Amino acid sequence: MRKNQKSACNCGGRSATGHDVGEQIELLSKRIRFLSEQLSDHLRADPSDNDSRSRASRMADQLERIVGGRPVDPGAFPECCLIGNSSAGGFLNEWFCTGTLIHPRLVITADHCIFSRFDPNSIGIGVEQESNVQPANIVRISRIKQHPTEDIALLILQTAPTVAPIARATSDEVANASRIELVGFGNDNPAGSMGFGIKRQVNVPMNVVRKTPQENLSAAESTLGFNSMTEFVAGRKGSGQDSCNGDSGGPAYVHVDSQRKLAGATSRATDEANDNCGDGGIYVRVDSVSDWIDETIAEMR
Repeated sequence: MRKNQKSACNCGGRSATGHDVGEQIELLSKRIRFLSEQLSDHLRADPSDNDSRSRASRMADQLERIVGGRPVDPGAFPECCLIGNSSAGGFLNEWFCTGTLIHPRLVITADHCIFSRFDPNSIGIGVEQESNVQPANIVRISRIKQHPTEDIALLILQTAPTVAPIARATSDEVANASRIELVGFGNDNPAGSMGFGIKRQVNVPMNVVRKTPQENLSAAESTLGFNSMTEFVAGRKGSGQDSCNGDSGGPAYVHVDSQRKLAGATSRATDEANDNCGDGGIYVRVDSVSDWIDETIAEMR
């Protein structure tokens, strides 16, 4: 999601609480009305205003972002979790994004998964399908911290799940990567309209990544619509292998000496994509916000 489209942010953090069934239904209704209003505002723009209509089109597919991959093996990628809302007792769950545990009580996800009127209050961790989520898999979020400029948010958990967090890749490890492994609970068809709730994986080539501060990537930035100082592009147009709707905020891994490390978080499709899913995607570099993450961890102590 582009930052001029994001919801109002409280970067100092926001409380997250549980809701009973009635409250949950009301929250769902509010969320739908809010998004509909936002989309309608853009679609009512002058038809000749291509920028507004482009923004409206992108807004329509933001909530929902592995195509061309396969379900993960049982127990694989345990730190990759569902993001959403759960009622008290876990009897009514609504999951809509993916995240990654990077500290015993800290999950990283996409900032566009956070809504001013409908913040997530829980993660579902330690499962391969949303249908298998039990109360024991649900961990409440105590606070949300949104990055001021990047499509990244941190979810501070009330308690630590019984899952080990993943290590973060260094800048050199990201820059030298030739392949990226994408994992998420998102949809699995090019239109991004079906298949949410199963944890899938796909291995794609690194497409464009800044290797040195002096490297000139302005042409690629213009064509693909990303900021090479803080983001990279993985997957290629027409490949049919990609992240998709619902994978937003999910992990983009690199492998370093047989160790899996977190390199990025799923953000959006590229500007040159013909299909919402399958033509390559843009990922926020976790190393680019490393200081901000470390500051948050220090605040938690």
